[in-house]
Amino acid sequence: MRRRTYSFIVAVAALSLGGIGWACADPGCDASMSMALSSRGYCEGNMALLAPGNDTRANMLLLLLDRAAPDRAAHDVTAPVFSWDEMKASYLDPMPVNDSPVYTREPTARCRSNSAGIAVFTAAITAEREVTAVERAALIAARTHIAEDCDTSVQSGEATVSSPPPLSLPPMTSRAGQGFAAYLAATRDFYTGNFVDAERGFTNMAPANSAWLREVRLYMVARAALNAMQVGAFDQYGYFDEHKPVTLSAAQPVEDALNAYLIAYPHGQYAASAKGLLRRVYWFSGQRQKLARAYEQLLGRRPASVPDMIATSEEIDLKLLTGPMVREISDPILLATMDLTRMRSPIPDDSDIFQNPNCCRSPLTRGELEGQRSHFIGHEALFELLLASYAYYIEHEPREVLRLIPDAARGTGYNHLQFSRQMLRGLALEAAHDRNALGFWHELIGGAGAGHQRQGIELAIALHHERDGSVEQVFAANSPVRVAYMREILVMNSAGPALLRRLATDQNIAPRERDMALFTLLYKRLTRGEYAAFGSDVALAPAAGEEVPIELRWAQRIDNGFFNGTASDPHFTCPRLPETVARLARNSTDVRARMCLAEFMRISDFDRNPLWNRDYEPIDEQTAWPPALGQAPSSYPRGQYSRLDTYRAVIANRAASADDRAYALYRALYCYARSGYNSCGGVEADVTQRGAWFRQLKRDYPRSHWARDLEIYW
Repeated sequence: MRRRTYSFIVAVAALSLGGIGWACADPGCDASMSMALSSRGYCEGNMALLAPGNDTRANMLLLLLDRAAPDRAAHDVTAPVFSWDEMKASYLDPMPVNDSPVYTREPTARCRSNSAGIAVFTAAITAEREVTAVERAALIAARTHIAEDCDTSVQSGEATVSSPPPLSLPPMTSRAGQGFAAYLAATRDFYTGNFVDAERGFTNMAPANSAWLREVRLYMVARAALNAMQVGAFDQYGYFDEHKPVTLSAAQPVEDALNAYLIAYPHGQYAASAKGLLRRVYWFSGQRQKLARAYEQLLGRRPASVPDMIATSEEIDLKLLTGPMVREISDPILLATMDLTRMRSPIPDDSDIFQNPNCCRSPLTRGELEGQRSHFIGHEALFELLLASYAYYIEHEPREVLRLIPDAARGTGYNHLQFSRQMLRGLALEAAHDRNALGFWHELIGGAGAGHQRQGIELAIALHHERDGSVEQVFAANSPVRVAYMREILVMNSAGPALLRRLATDQNIAPRERDMALFTLLYKRLTRGEYAAFGSDVALAPAAGEEVPIELRWAQRIDNGFFNGTASDPHFTCPRLPETVARLARNSTDVRARMCLAEFMRISDFDRNPLWNRDYEPIDEQTAWPPALGQAPSSYPRGQYSRLDTYRAVIANRAASADDRAYALYRALYCYARSGYNSCGGVEADVTQRGAWFRQLKRDYPRSHWARDLEIYW
C-alpha cells in the first residue's frame, strides 16, 4: 500500500505575493493583508493609495499617473496588496524583455543600444545621396556585424583589453562614405569596450555634410567619455559600487561634453538620452543637489507614456532616494514622495543588518512639513493629504484627519490622490471608533475602481468585521467582500465552529470556499479534542479517494476525502480515521487511538500547518486595526495539537503496550531527525532526554522493528 502524503500550505503563507521589490534600500517587503500602512522604517506591501508603508516607487508612480491623466482609473492587479513587479505588470502588457535601463548592469548596458543603433545608422546612410550604392551596402553590412556578441564578450566592470577586429570595407571614394566609415571604426571601439580609442575616434572624425553624422559624433564623444570614466566603478556583480565614487575632476569633462551636445542640439535625436547620461554623471560623482534639480526638471515635463513613468520612478528611487538627504526640493511629486517615506515609523534597533543607515533620512517634523506649503500651490489637495497623513501616522490624531479631508465617499470615480484621501479618512474613522466607519466603506466602494481600489476597500471591510468579532457578516449574501482569498483567510483563521459548519454545507458559495470551510472545521475539531463533534461533521466529507500523493496548495481544490481514509505506517496499523476518533470520543486517553491520531497528523504532513497553533496578535490601539487579516483573535476556541506531547504521554504510561511505547519512543526521537530541531511541537526535549529515550528503546524493546531501525538519535 502506498503511503498517502499531504502537504497543506494555507493561504496566509501564500500571501507573500511573490518576490516583492523594495525601495530606499529596504531589506525586504513581506506584503501582508494589512491596513497598517505606516511601516517600520521600510516598505510593506503596496496598495493603490499613497501611504508611508508603500514602496517609494509605487507612491511616485501613482502621483505621476494622476499628473498625466487626472481621471485615469486604477489598473487591475491580483490583490489589494501587491509587489512593485506586479504593479508594473498591470501597466505593461507585455512586460519588456529587458530590465529597465536604470537597473541594467554594466558593462553590458551599452549593448542595449546596439540593435537600435543599426536601424538608425541604416536609415541615415540610406538618406545620404552622396554615398554610392556599393559603399552603402558595405557600410550597412559592416555595421550589422559590429558587437554581435556584445552581451557575452565584454568583461565584468572593465574595458576590453584586446583589440577589436578590423573593419572589412572597400575603399571609400565619397567624402560622406569616408565619414560613415570613420564613424563605424569608432563605434566598433565603443561596443568592444575600447572607450578611450572610441572617444578619440569620434573626436577626430572629419567634418561631414551629413547632419546625422554631425549630431551623433558630438553625442558619442560624450557617451564614450562617460563609459571610460566609469570603468572600475562597478562591483563583481556589475552594479555601481557607491564606495568607489567618481571624482569631480574625472566627471567634469564628461559633464562638459554632454552639455556641449545639449547646447548644440537641445531638441536633438539623442537629447533625452544625453540628459539621462548627465544624471548618471551626477549620481556617480555624488553631485546630489544637481541630481535633484535634474529630476525636478524631468518631473516638470509630462511623461510621454506609462513605461516612461515607471522608468522615472525606478531611476529616482535608485539614484536619489537611497542616499543622503537632499534639501531644497520643490517639485510637489518628488517632495510628497520623500515626505511620505520620512513618515515611516522609526527603524527598530534590532533591524535587519542590511538596512542602509542613510535610508529614509531624518524623520519629518510638523514644522518642516508646514514650511513646504508654498511648494504645493496648485496642488493643495496633495498637501492636505500630507498634513492628514502626518496627523494620522505620526501624531495619531484621527479627528484632525477628519477635519482636513471632507467626506466624498459618494463619488462616482477617483483618481489615485482622491482615492488616497478618502481611504485615509476611512482609516481615521476606524481609529476614532466612529460608529459610521463601516457605512463609510460601504458608500466608498460604490464609486471605487473595479481593480485594486475596490479590493482595498474590501480588505478594510473584512478587517473591520474581524476586529469587531462579526466575521459572519463577511459571508452574508449581500456582503461586498468578494475576493476569494480574503474570505478564505477568515475561514481558516477567524471563523467559529457554527459559521464553519454553515459554510461547509452552503451550496450557494464557491466550492473552493465550501471545501476550505469543511477542511478547517474538521482539522480544528481534531486538534482541539472535539472528537464527538468530529464524528458528526466528518459525514460531510466525501469518501476516501485513491491513495495517491496530493498537495493542497493555494490554487488547487481541496480533497477532504482523506478525513475518511486511513493513514498509518506499514509497521504500525491503524483503522480509518473516523474509527480512531470514535474511540477517542469514548475515551480521550485511549493509547492506541492517540497514537493513530498522531500518525494521521504525521503522514498528512500537518506538523507545519499554520492552522496548528496560530499566534494571534492584539489590536493596534492607535490605528484600531489587527496587524493583518487573519491575525485578530479567532472566534474558534483556542487550542493546539502536539505529536511530541502525545509521544511523551505514551512513553510515561506504563500501562501502554510494548508496541505502543516502542513506537512512541521511535517517533519522539524522529521529531528531531536530521536537524536536531523539533518538528512536532509541544514541550521541547533536550539532547540529554533524547539520549535517554534512545537508550530506553534499545534496552527495553531490542527486538522491535523500531529499535532495529533506529541507529542514531539527533
